[in-house]
Amino acid sequence: MSLAPSFNLLTKFSKIEECVSPNLNIASMRSSSMGLPTSLQRWIKKRIPGDRVMRRIYLREGGESIIDEVVDALRRGKLIIYPTDTVYGLGADAENIDAVRRVYEVKGRPEEKRLTIAVSDIEMAERYAVVDEISRRLMEKFLPGKVTFILKKTSRVPDIVNPEAIGIRIPNIPIILRIIREFGRAITATSANKSGSPPKLDPEEAAMEIEADLLLDYGRLPFSRPSTIVDLTRGEPILVREGDVPFSLVMREYSRIRYLLA
Repeated sequence: MSLAPSFNLLTKFSKIEECVSPNLNIASMRSSSMGLPTSLQRWIKKRIPGDRVMRRIYLREGGESIIDEVVDALRRGKLIIYPTDTVYGLGADAENIDAVRRVYEVKGRPEEKRLTIAVSDIEMAERYAVVDEISRRLMEKFLPGKVTFILKKTSRVPDIVNPEAIGIRIPNIPIILRIIREFGRAITATSANKSGSPPKLDPEEAAMEIEADLLLDYGRLPFSRPSTIVDLTRGEPILVREGDVPFSLVMREYSRIRYLLA
């Protein structure tokens, strides 16, 4: 099989798997050119520790079997690259300390920089965060959507994720929320890029930079500013980061809720 230098390395993982035959010794491929283009050699050395090839799943083409496969991977402590309504994220079982530790490792992220989590709905959020009436109404207004709310955490959140508070995301991608709901637990919601590198809109770019077990390909995401981060741990909302949703809208809704509850 000949490969032109312009071969798109990640367009179809089946193409890579044709090159990486089960009959070949991967270790020898990592140290030998095997007649492959330099770009593919680099990909093999970077992307295949041992005999593993990242599994690519096209979310727009699948059904129940896809959801089952992703849920099973999460239950086994695997890492997934998945789409959100802003950028591609890196997901793992947020209650599995070993899986969370691997998230830090593959990102090259210090554990002092805490993680946020993605949940399927507000009811799931209440397992991980202390949600008062005002917080609940704010979340009902803006989620699913491009806002991260920081709340006081419950004991269910491991300290390695965050020792004091927890950022909650409910990304507006229905199939991802379905996966999280079927999984039954929160997943990490950090961006799928090396620490200090730009977030990724393209699934191929994310897969080339981050070592995960599954790539959930939703196509190239439209440009978006990051999620707006709002701290609710001190009562009145505090802006941590202005993102796609103007903080002024959050404050307007907060004032309206306070008036209704007065």
